[in-house]
Amino acid sequence: MFSTLYNTAHVVLASAAEAVDGVTEVAQQPNPMIPALKEVVWGAATFFTTLLIMVTVGVPRVQRVMDERAKRIADDLDAAERAETDAARAQAQYNEAIHAARVEASRIIDVARHEALAIANERKASVEAELATAKSSHREAVSGAKDRAGADIGAEVNELAVDLAQAAVGQPFDKSAQMSFLAKYSPSNN
Repeated sequence: MFSTLYNTAHVVLASAAEAVDGVTEVAQQPNPMIPALKEVVWGAATFFTTLLIMVTVGVPRVQRVMDERAKRIADDLDAAERAETDAARAQAQYNEAIHAARVEASRIIDVARHEALAIANERKASVEAELATAKSSHREAVSGAKDRAGADIGAEVNELAVDLAQAAVGQPFDKSAQMSFLAKYSPSNN
């Protein structure tokens, strides 16, 4: 039994030795997950150099570009606001000018209407005065013509009456005496 135990122990020890040798071999092989110290140093140096370049060169340039862009946007917004204000002011001036033009046009129309009415009234008064003068002169002319016609007719009638009386009596009369007698009693003299 001792020999079996010895054999078993020997097998276990041999297995353990082989395991230790395997562990030692494994320990001596580099771990693929852990980089070598030289790679870590070069990686860190590259990282910090790149970081330093980015902080000193890249970030200021990016910041400057962003600041310029922000300034350009702010300027554009200010320009748009000024343009909007100018447009509103121009619209207000335009509306005010339109209103003033309408008021002025209304005033001009009213003045023209009053002047036209005044001219029409003056012309009407002038025409009425001319018409009244013409009527008066025509009345006088008609009255004068009537009187002349009446006098002419009266003279003709008187002359005709004297001629008829001479013919009826059969002797001549003093025509001028008879005419003055008839003129004295004729209805146109009464």
